[in-house]
Amino acid sequence: MKQHIKQLLKPFVHLAALVLSFAGVAKFLPRKFSFPIVIRIPRKYREFDTVIKFRGINLKINVGSSTGQVLYFMDEYKPIQFSFFESLLKPNTLFFDFGANLGTLTALAIKHNVKTIAFEPDPSLCQYYIRPTIALNKGNELTKVVCEAVADKKGIATFWLHRLNHLGSGRLYKAEWWEESPTITIPTDTLDNYVQRFGKPDLIKMHIEGAEVLAIRGSKKIFEDPDAPTLIVEFHTVDIQAISPNTSADDLINELKGYGYEMKILTEPKYKESTWHVFFKKPLSEKTLKYFNSETGRLGGYFSKYH
Repeated sequence: MKQHIKQLLKPFVHLAALVLSFAGVAKFLPRKFSFPIVIRIPRKYREFDTVIKFRGINLKINVGSSTGQVLYFMDEYKPIQFSFFESLLKPNTLFFDFGANLGTLTALAIKHNVKTIAFEPDPSLCQYYIRPTIALNKGNELTKVVCEAVADKKGIATFWLHRLNHLGSGRLYKAEWWEESPTITIPTDTLDNYVQRFGKPDLIKMHIEGAEVLAIRGSKKIFEDPDAPTLIVEFHTVDIQAISPNTSADDLINELKGYGYEMKILTEPKYKESTWHVFFKKPLSEKTLKYFNSETGRLGGYFSKYH
């Protein structure tokens, strides 16, 4: 009986979700209310590409992806972390964006006249999202897209692709909780080799689904440099241990500190969805340091859940 009532109500729930989301109501609701509404929009009405304005840039997104749903239907996306990121950007410097995904941080770097190398192993993201977003922001002269994965050696690796609603979440191993996913082979190289190929960056971001263990342990020169780049790393504890079973995020944090890095934590205080670990040797500006406080310094997201 209960199941029968659910089936009868389902079309009305979908219609209500559709009306509330496209009317913009979800943007004004707390995430715990807006997200259940948005995911009940029938797929045919939310799996499309579009271009949105975000923090002064043009960004091509897929509305059906998890990030696209937030950007299109819900409230501002990671306002503290992205403001912090923009505070680090200085014209005519070099930024390595590992795990470029849709190209959001790459486009923000273009906005600040920062030369950027966008690394993304998924060729569909490179072709259909990152390159169009770069062109939309007139960044072709500033930016190079490299469809490779940073790892612990130069070579070829198997890469498990994402499902549609998880664009950018492909991995260098098969996650046990995934359905059967297509695989491709991709080129890999080390961070030290990328420095030789493209120059030494001033800033590096890594959001690479556990492959940070390979990136950090596969290179030394760049981290040993007294003038080493500032790092923003989003550690994925479960994925790290899937790739290197005896390694924890704390191990990698301590290894980076062993190179002389200081570290601070930055989490979105409102949602605590993701934790950025920020490593630096060069002093951070007062403008940048203001983002670190007791609220943003708490662990959040999957890092706190599985840490």
